[in-house]
Amino acid sequence: MKDDASSSSNRSVEDYIASIPVAARPKFDELRDLVKKQLPEAHEVMSYGVVGYKTSNTRAKVFISGWKDHIAMYPIPRDEQLRAELAPYAKGKGTLWFGLDTPLPIGIIARAVASLSDN
Repeated sequence: MKDDASSSSNRSVEDYIASIPVAARPKFDELRDLVKKQLPEAHEVMSYGVVGYKTSNTRAKVFISGWKDHIAMYPIPRDEQLRAELAPYAKGKGTLWFGLDTPLPIGIIARAVASLSDN
């Protein structure tokens, strides 16, 4: 198994998921299930080298990834109040970063996914 899931060229969602480090897989699966629950009509696609969720013919609205020391969701919602609540998880300009050693903040992630799917 690879150290991270970053190296992808033209692979399937299943191939990407299989490449996620073992330590990150439970949290990734939890995040994936949460996004799928929030967006039941969405289709999983590979986009920007990670898993994206498309609800129409436009580009994916929500993206998730798994790494050796964290899982991530992209982008950060535009809503200022939500951004403020998500600030402890923000890395860079557009990434929400969740460590593997703490519980996922399910409620705020669900709100973030809902916000992103509305855009």
